[in-house]
Amino acid sequence: MRTRHSWASLYDIFLASSPKVREKFAHSDFSRQKAARQTSFHAMLTTAKDGAAAPGQNLNDLAERHSSRQLNIGRSSTTCGWRACWPLFKSATPQYDEPFRDAWERVMVVGIGYLLSRY
Repeated sequence: MRTRHSWASLYDIFLASSPKVREKFAHSDFSRQKAARQTSFHAMLTTAKDGAAAPGQNLNDLAERHSSRQLNIGRSSTTCGWRACWPLFKSATPQYDEPFRDAWERVMVVGIGYLLSRY
């Protein structure tokens, strides 16, 4: 995705989405988060393409990392954060339209749904 905004903007919006989100990510290494985000998006895209029944190791690892057994990210942080980021996706993506939004939403629903199911 080519954007006019930096990924730092994504994290600014994400962190502003909720006090719980800010607290949870207060000590995050955002250069490390960048690599994790790329891996996460790829895992979610692959799972959405291949079907949620076959999530693959990357999404399994991501789900475990976000689970109550490790980072304890939680449903509210995950869902409110991504909803807050939609305006950035819309403004940063020249080809953004309803089908584009629907496609991203399908990817995120499959990926986030899987993460939350493993919580």
